[in-house]
Amino acid sequence: MKVDASALASDPVTGAACTSASIECIWYSTVGMGVKILFDATSDVLAWELRENDARTMDFRDFSGIPNNAGAGKTGDIAFTTVGAGAGDVYTIVLQVRKHYG
Repeated sequence: MKVDASALASDPVTGAACTSASIECIWYSTVGMGVKILFDATSDVLAWELRENDARTMDFRDFSGIPNNAGAGKTGDIAFTTVGAGAGDVYTIVLQVRKHYG
């Protein structure tokens, strides 16, 4: 997991545990491969796919981010999987997320 919702700090006011995170911004660079960003569940749900050999900023804050809409078995976590990775391929990804409490 790249974002483990259960390991994130609880709500400082109510003490409620973090149950998921929505994606507000993605800053990334990929060289030689693509990367899928997934919401973890029994069947993972694709949040966004980053293209091979690309670098950009994706800003979703204008509409409150990409919500974690994973269904059955939703953990609230965010995972990555590479697409077409080979020797020497690399990626850098920075996520800005908004925590949600349950």
